[in-house]
Amino acid sequence: MTVIKPINVLGVFSSSSLEGIYIALLNTDGVDVFDYGHLQHIPYDESLREKIRPLLGKSPQTAEETANFERINRELTEYHAELVKDFMSSHEKNVDIIGYEGIILSKDNVENGICQLGDGKLLAQLTGIPV
Repeated sequence: MTVIKPINVLGVFSSSSLEGIYIALLNTDGVDVFDYGHLQHIPYDESLREKIRPLLGKSPQTAEETANFERINRELTEYHAELVKDFMSSHEKNVDIIGYEGIILSKDNVENGICQLGDGKLLAQLTGIPV
């Protein structure tokens, strides 16, 4: 019989309404939740919000739009990484994995799929935690 070990999961969610980022910690085995830890809401910095707002409802089409998207994507992910590090140090908890949802900018079920800000691979590199 396999025993499923509980792990600490940190959820990081950015809303497309741009009011802020939610970070929540819980302990789970993937089926049952054993402890709901801390929940925190961090409002967006106004300058970052103003960079993201023009991207809503769009996906990059030109090289210039793609370069701008990539710059903002990196900045947002770096911001999320700093928030994760601050959250972990202030609550003194080890985190086994991060569940990460960035900001969905647009959905196109026909051609392009979903355009979303937030780079899980980069977040994992910056925090040292699997995403």
